[in-house]
Amino acid sequence: MNRQMLGIVVGVVCCVFFIVREAGACQDPARFDCCFHIYAAGVEMGVASSTLNYVIPGLWEEPTIRQLFAVGNEISISNTLCSCLGPAWSGLVDRLATLDRHADRIAKQGDEDTRRAVYHFTQGSVRAWAEDLNRVSVQTSTKKEWYRTSTCSETYWALGYHIGYAHHAFLVAAQNDHAGYVERVFARQKGFDGINSAIEAIYRLHKTNAEPQTWAGYCVHLWDQRLPILGPLQEMFLSRATPQMTDQQLAANIQNVRTAIGNTLLFGNPGLRVLACPGINASLTDRAADVAEGRSFRPVAILNRQLEELHRRQQTRRTAQRFDKPAIGGVPLDGCLTWAKDCGKPAADEFCKRNGFTRSTGHGITSGAVPRSIVITSGKICETGKNWPYCGAFTYIDCVKE
Repeated sequence: MNRQMLGIVVGVVCCVFFIVREAGACQDPARFDCCFHIYAAGVEMGVASSTLNYVIPGLWEEPTIRQLFAVGNEISISNTLCSCLGPAWSGLVDRLATLDRHADRIAKQGDEDTRRAVYHFTQGSVRAWAEDLNRVSVQTSTKKEWYRTSTCSETYWALGYHIGYAHHAFLVAAQNDHAGYVERVFARQKGFDGINSAIEAIYRLHKTNAEPQTWAGYCVHLWDQRLPILGPLQEMFLSRATPQMTDQQLAANIQNVRTAIGNTLLFGNPGLRVLACPGINASLTDRAADVAEGRSFRPVAILNRQLEELHRRQQTRRTAQRFDKPAIGGVPLDGCLTWAKDCGKPAADEFCKRNGFTRSTGHGITSGAVPRSIVITSGKICETGKNWPYCGAFTYIDCVKE
């Protein structure tokens, strides 16, 4: 079957197609890769969210800016390829403006408050941005009517997010000695959370698929070809209780799942190989090759301006810096280097080194107990009254680069 015929056949079942009650002006079918780019946009957003969750201040800004640019690129592509009757971001202009606003803030400020704000934005996008994808239209001879309903495309968006989030988390666990990352146990836990959410998303496709008479359409693409995708995900999740897979195996397996989903959405077959493209085989954080080869649907000047601003700020960064209320993944940093040992300066020194500084010059620790804190070397969570009499956390750490 040639590519043109393949595009026609796959386009019939891609994403969400709707019953047209009367002939109208908007009947063009979506291109076969429409659903793929919706899924790819979700993958990029999931990777961005995971990057913010694990990377410490000073090392997260540029990867996050590139990821936000990649999200914007994918939703721009899907908006171009999807049918006017099919799913696309009706609020594309607002979505792109929101991404650029967060990237600009990272480039100009890049503090802990900014990181947390962008992290909460990426997490909330799983549901908030799906609203653009469950708004479907029906064209009559006189007007276009709009409905909101569960669609395959909004599930592809969520599935992509959870797959991207889990993939990056397992890569963190597999590279647990990388400066700036928490220990593998914390990242591994987050990876399994992402897999669990991805499995739930796939089963939502079955629910949508079971109601072909509704406006939701028929999710034949992923549901009918689910076994090579769902099976490995379930196997990985079962290894959570009895670790049978190494972190490297988990990272490799989730990469294979990412590729299988992309193959299925593009060609209807999870076993084919997808050409290198954002969301599947591209680097998780570096989009330099895409930009250099002109594969972007968005003005590259936006990305370049943001990175230039970031690099200018980084070059003028002072050799000393205070970190107020340091935290890892939103959990306050424990005042001890290991479980209730080497407290105070040893733990502060370690934090400074992981932030690119030489040592600490001062610190403060809470005078009373805090509900939770996280140990920097092991990723263990201390909970007051549950697994320890009380937990103490840093209120600030001063670092110096010599």
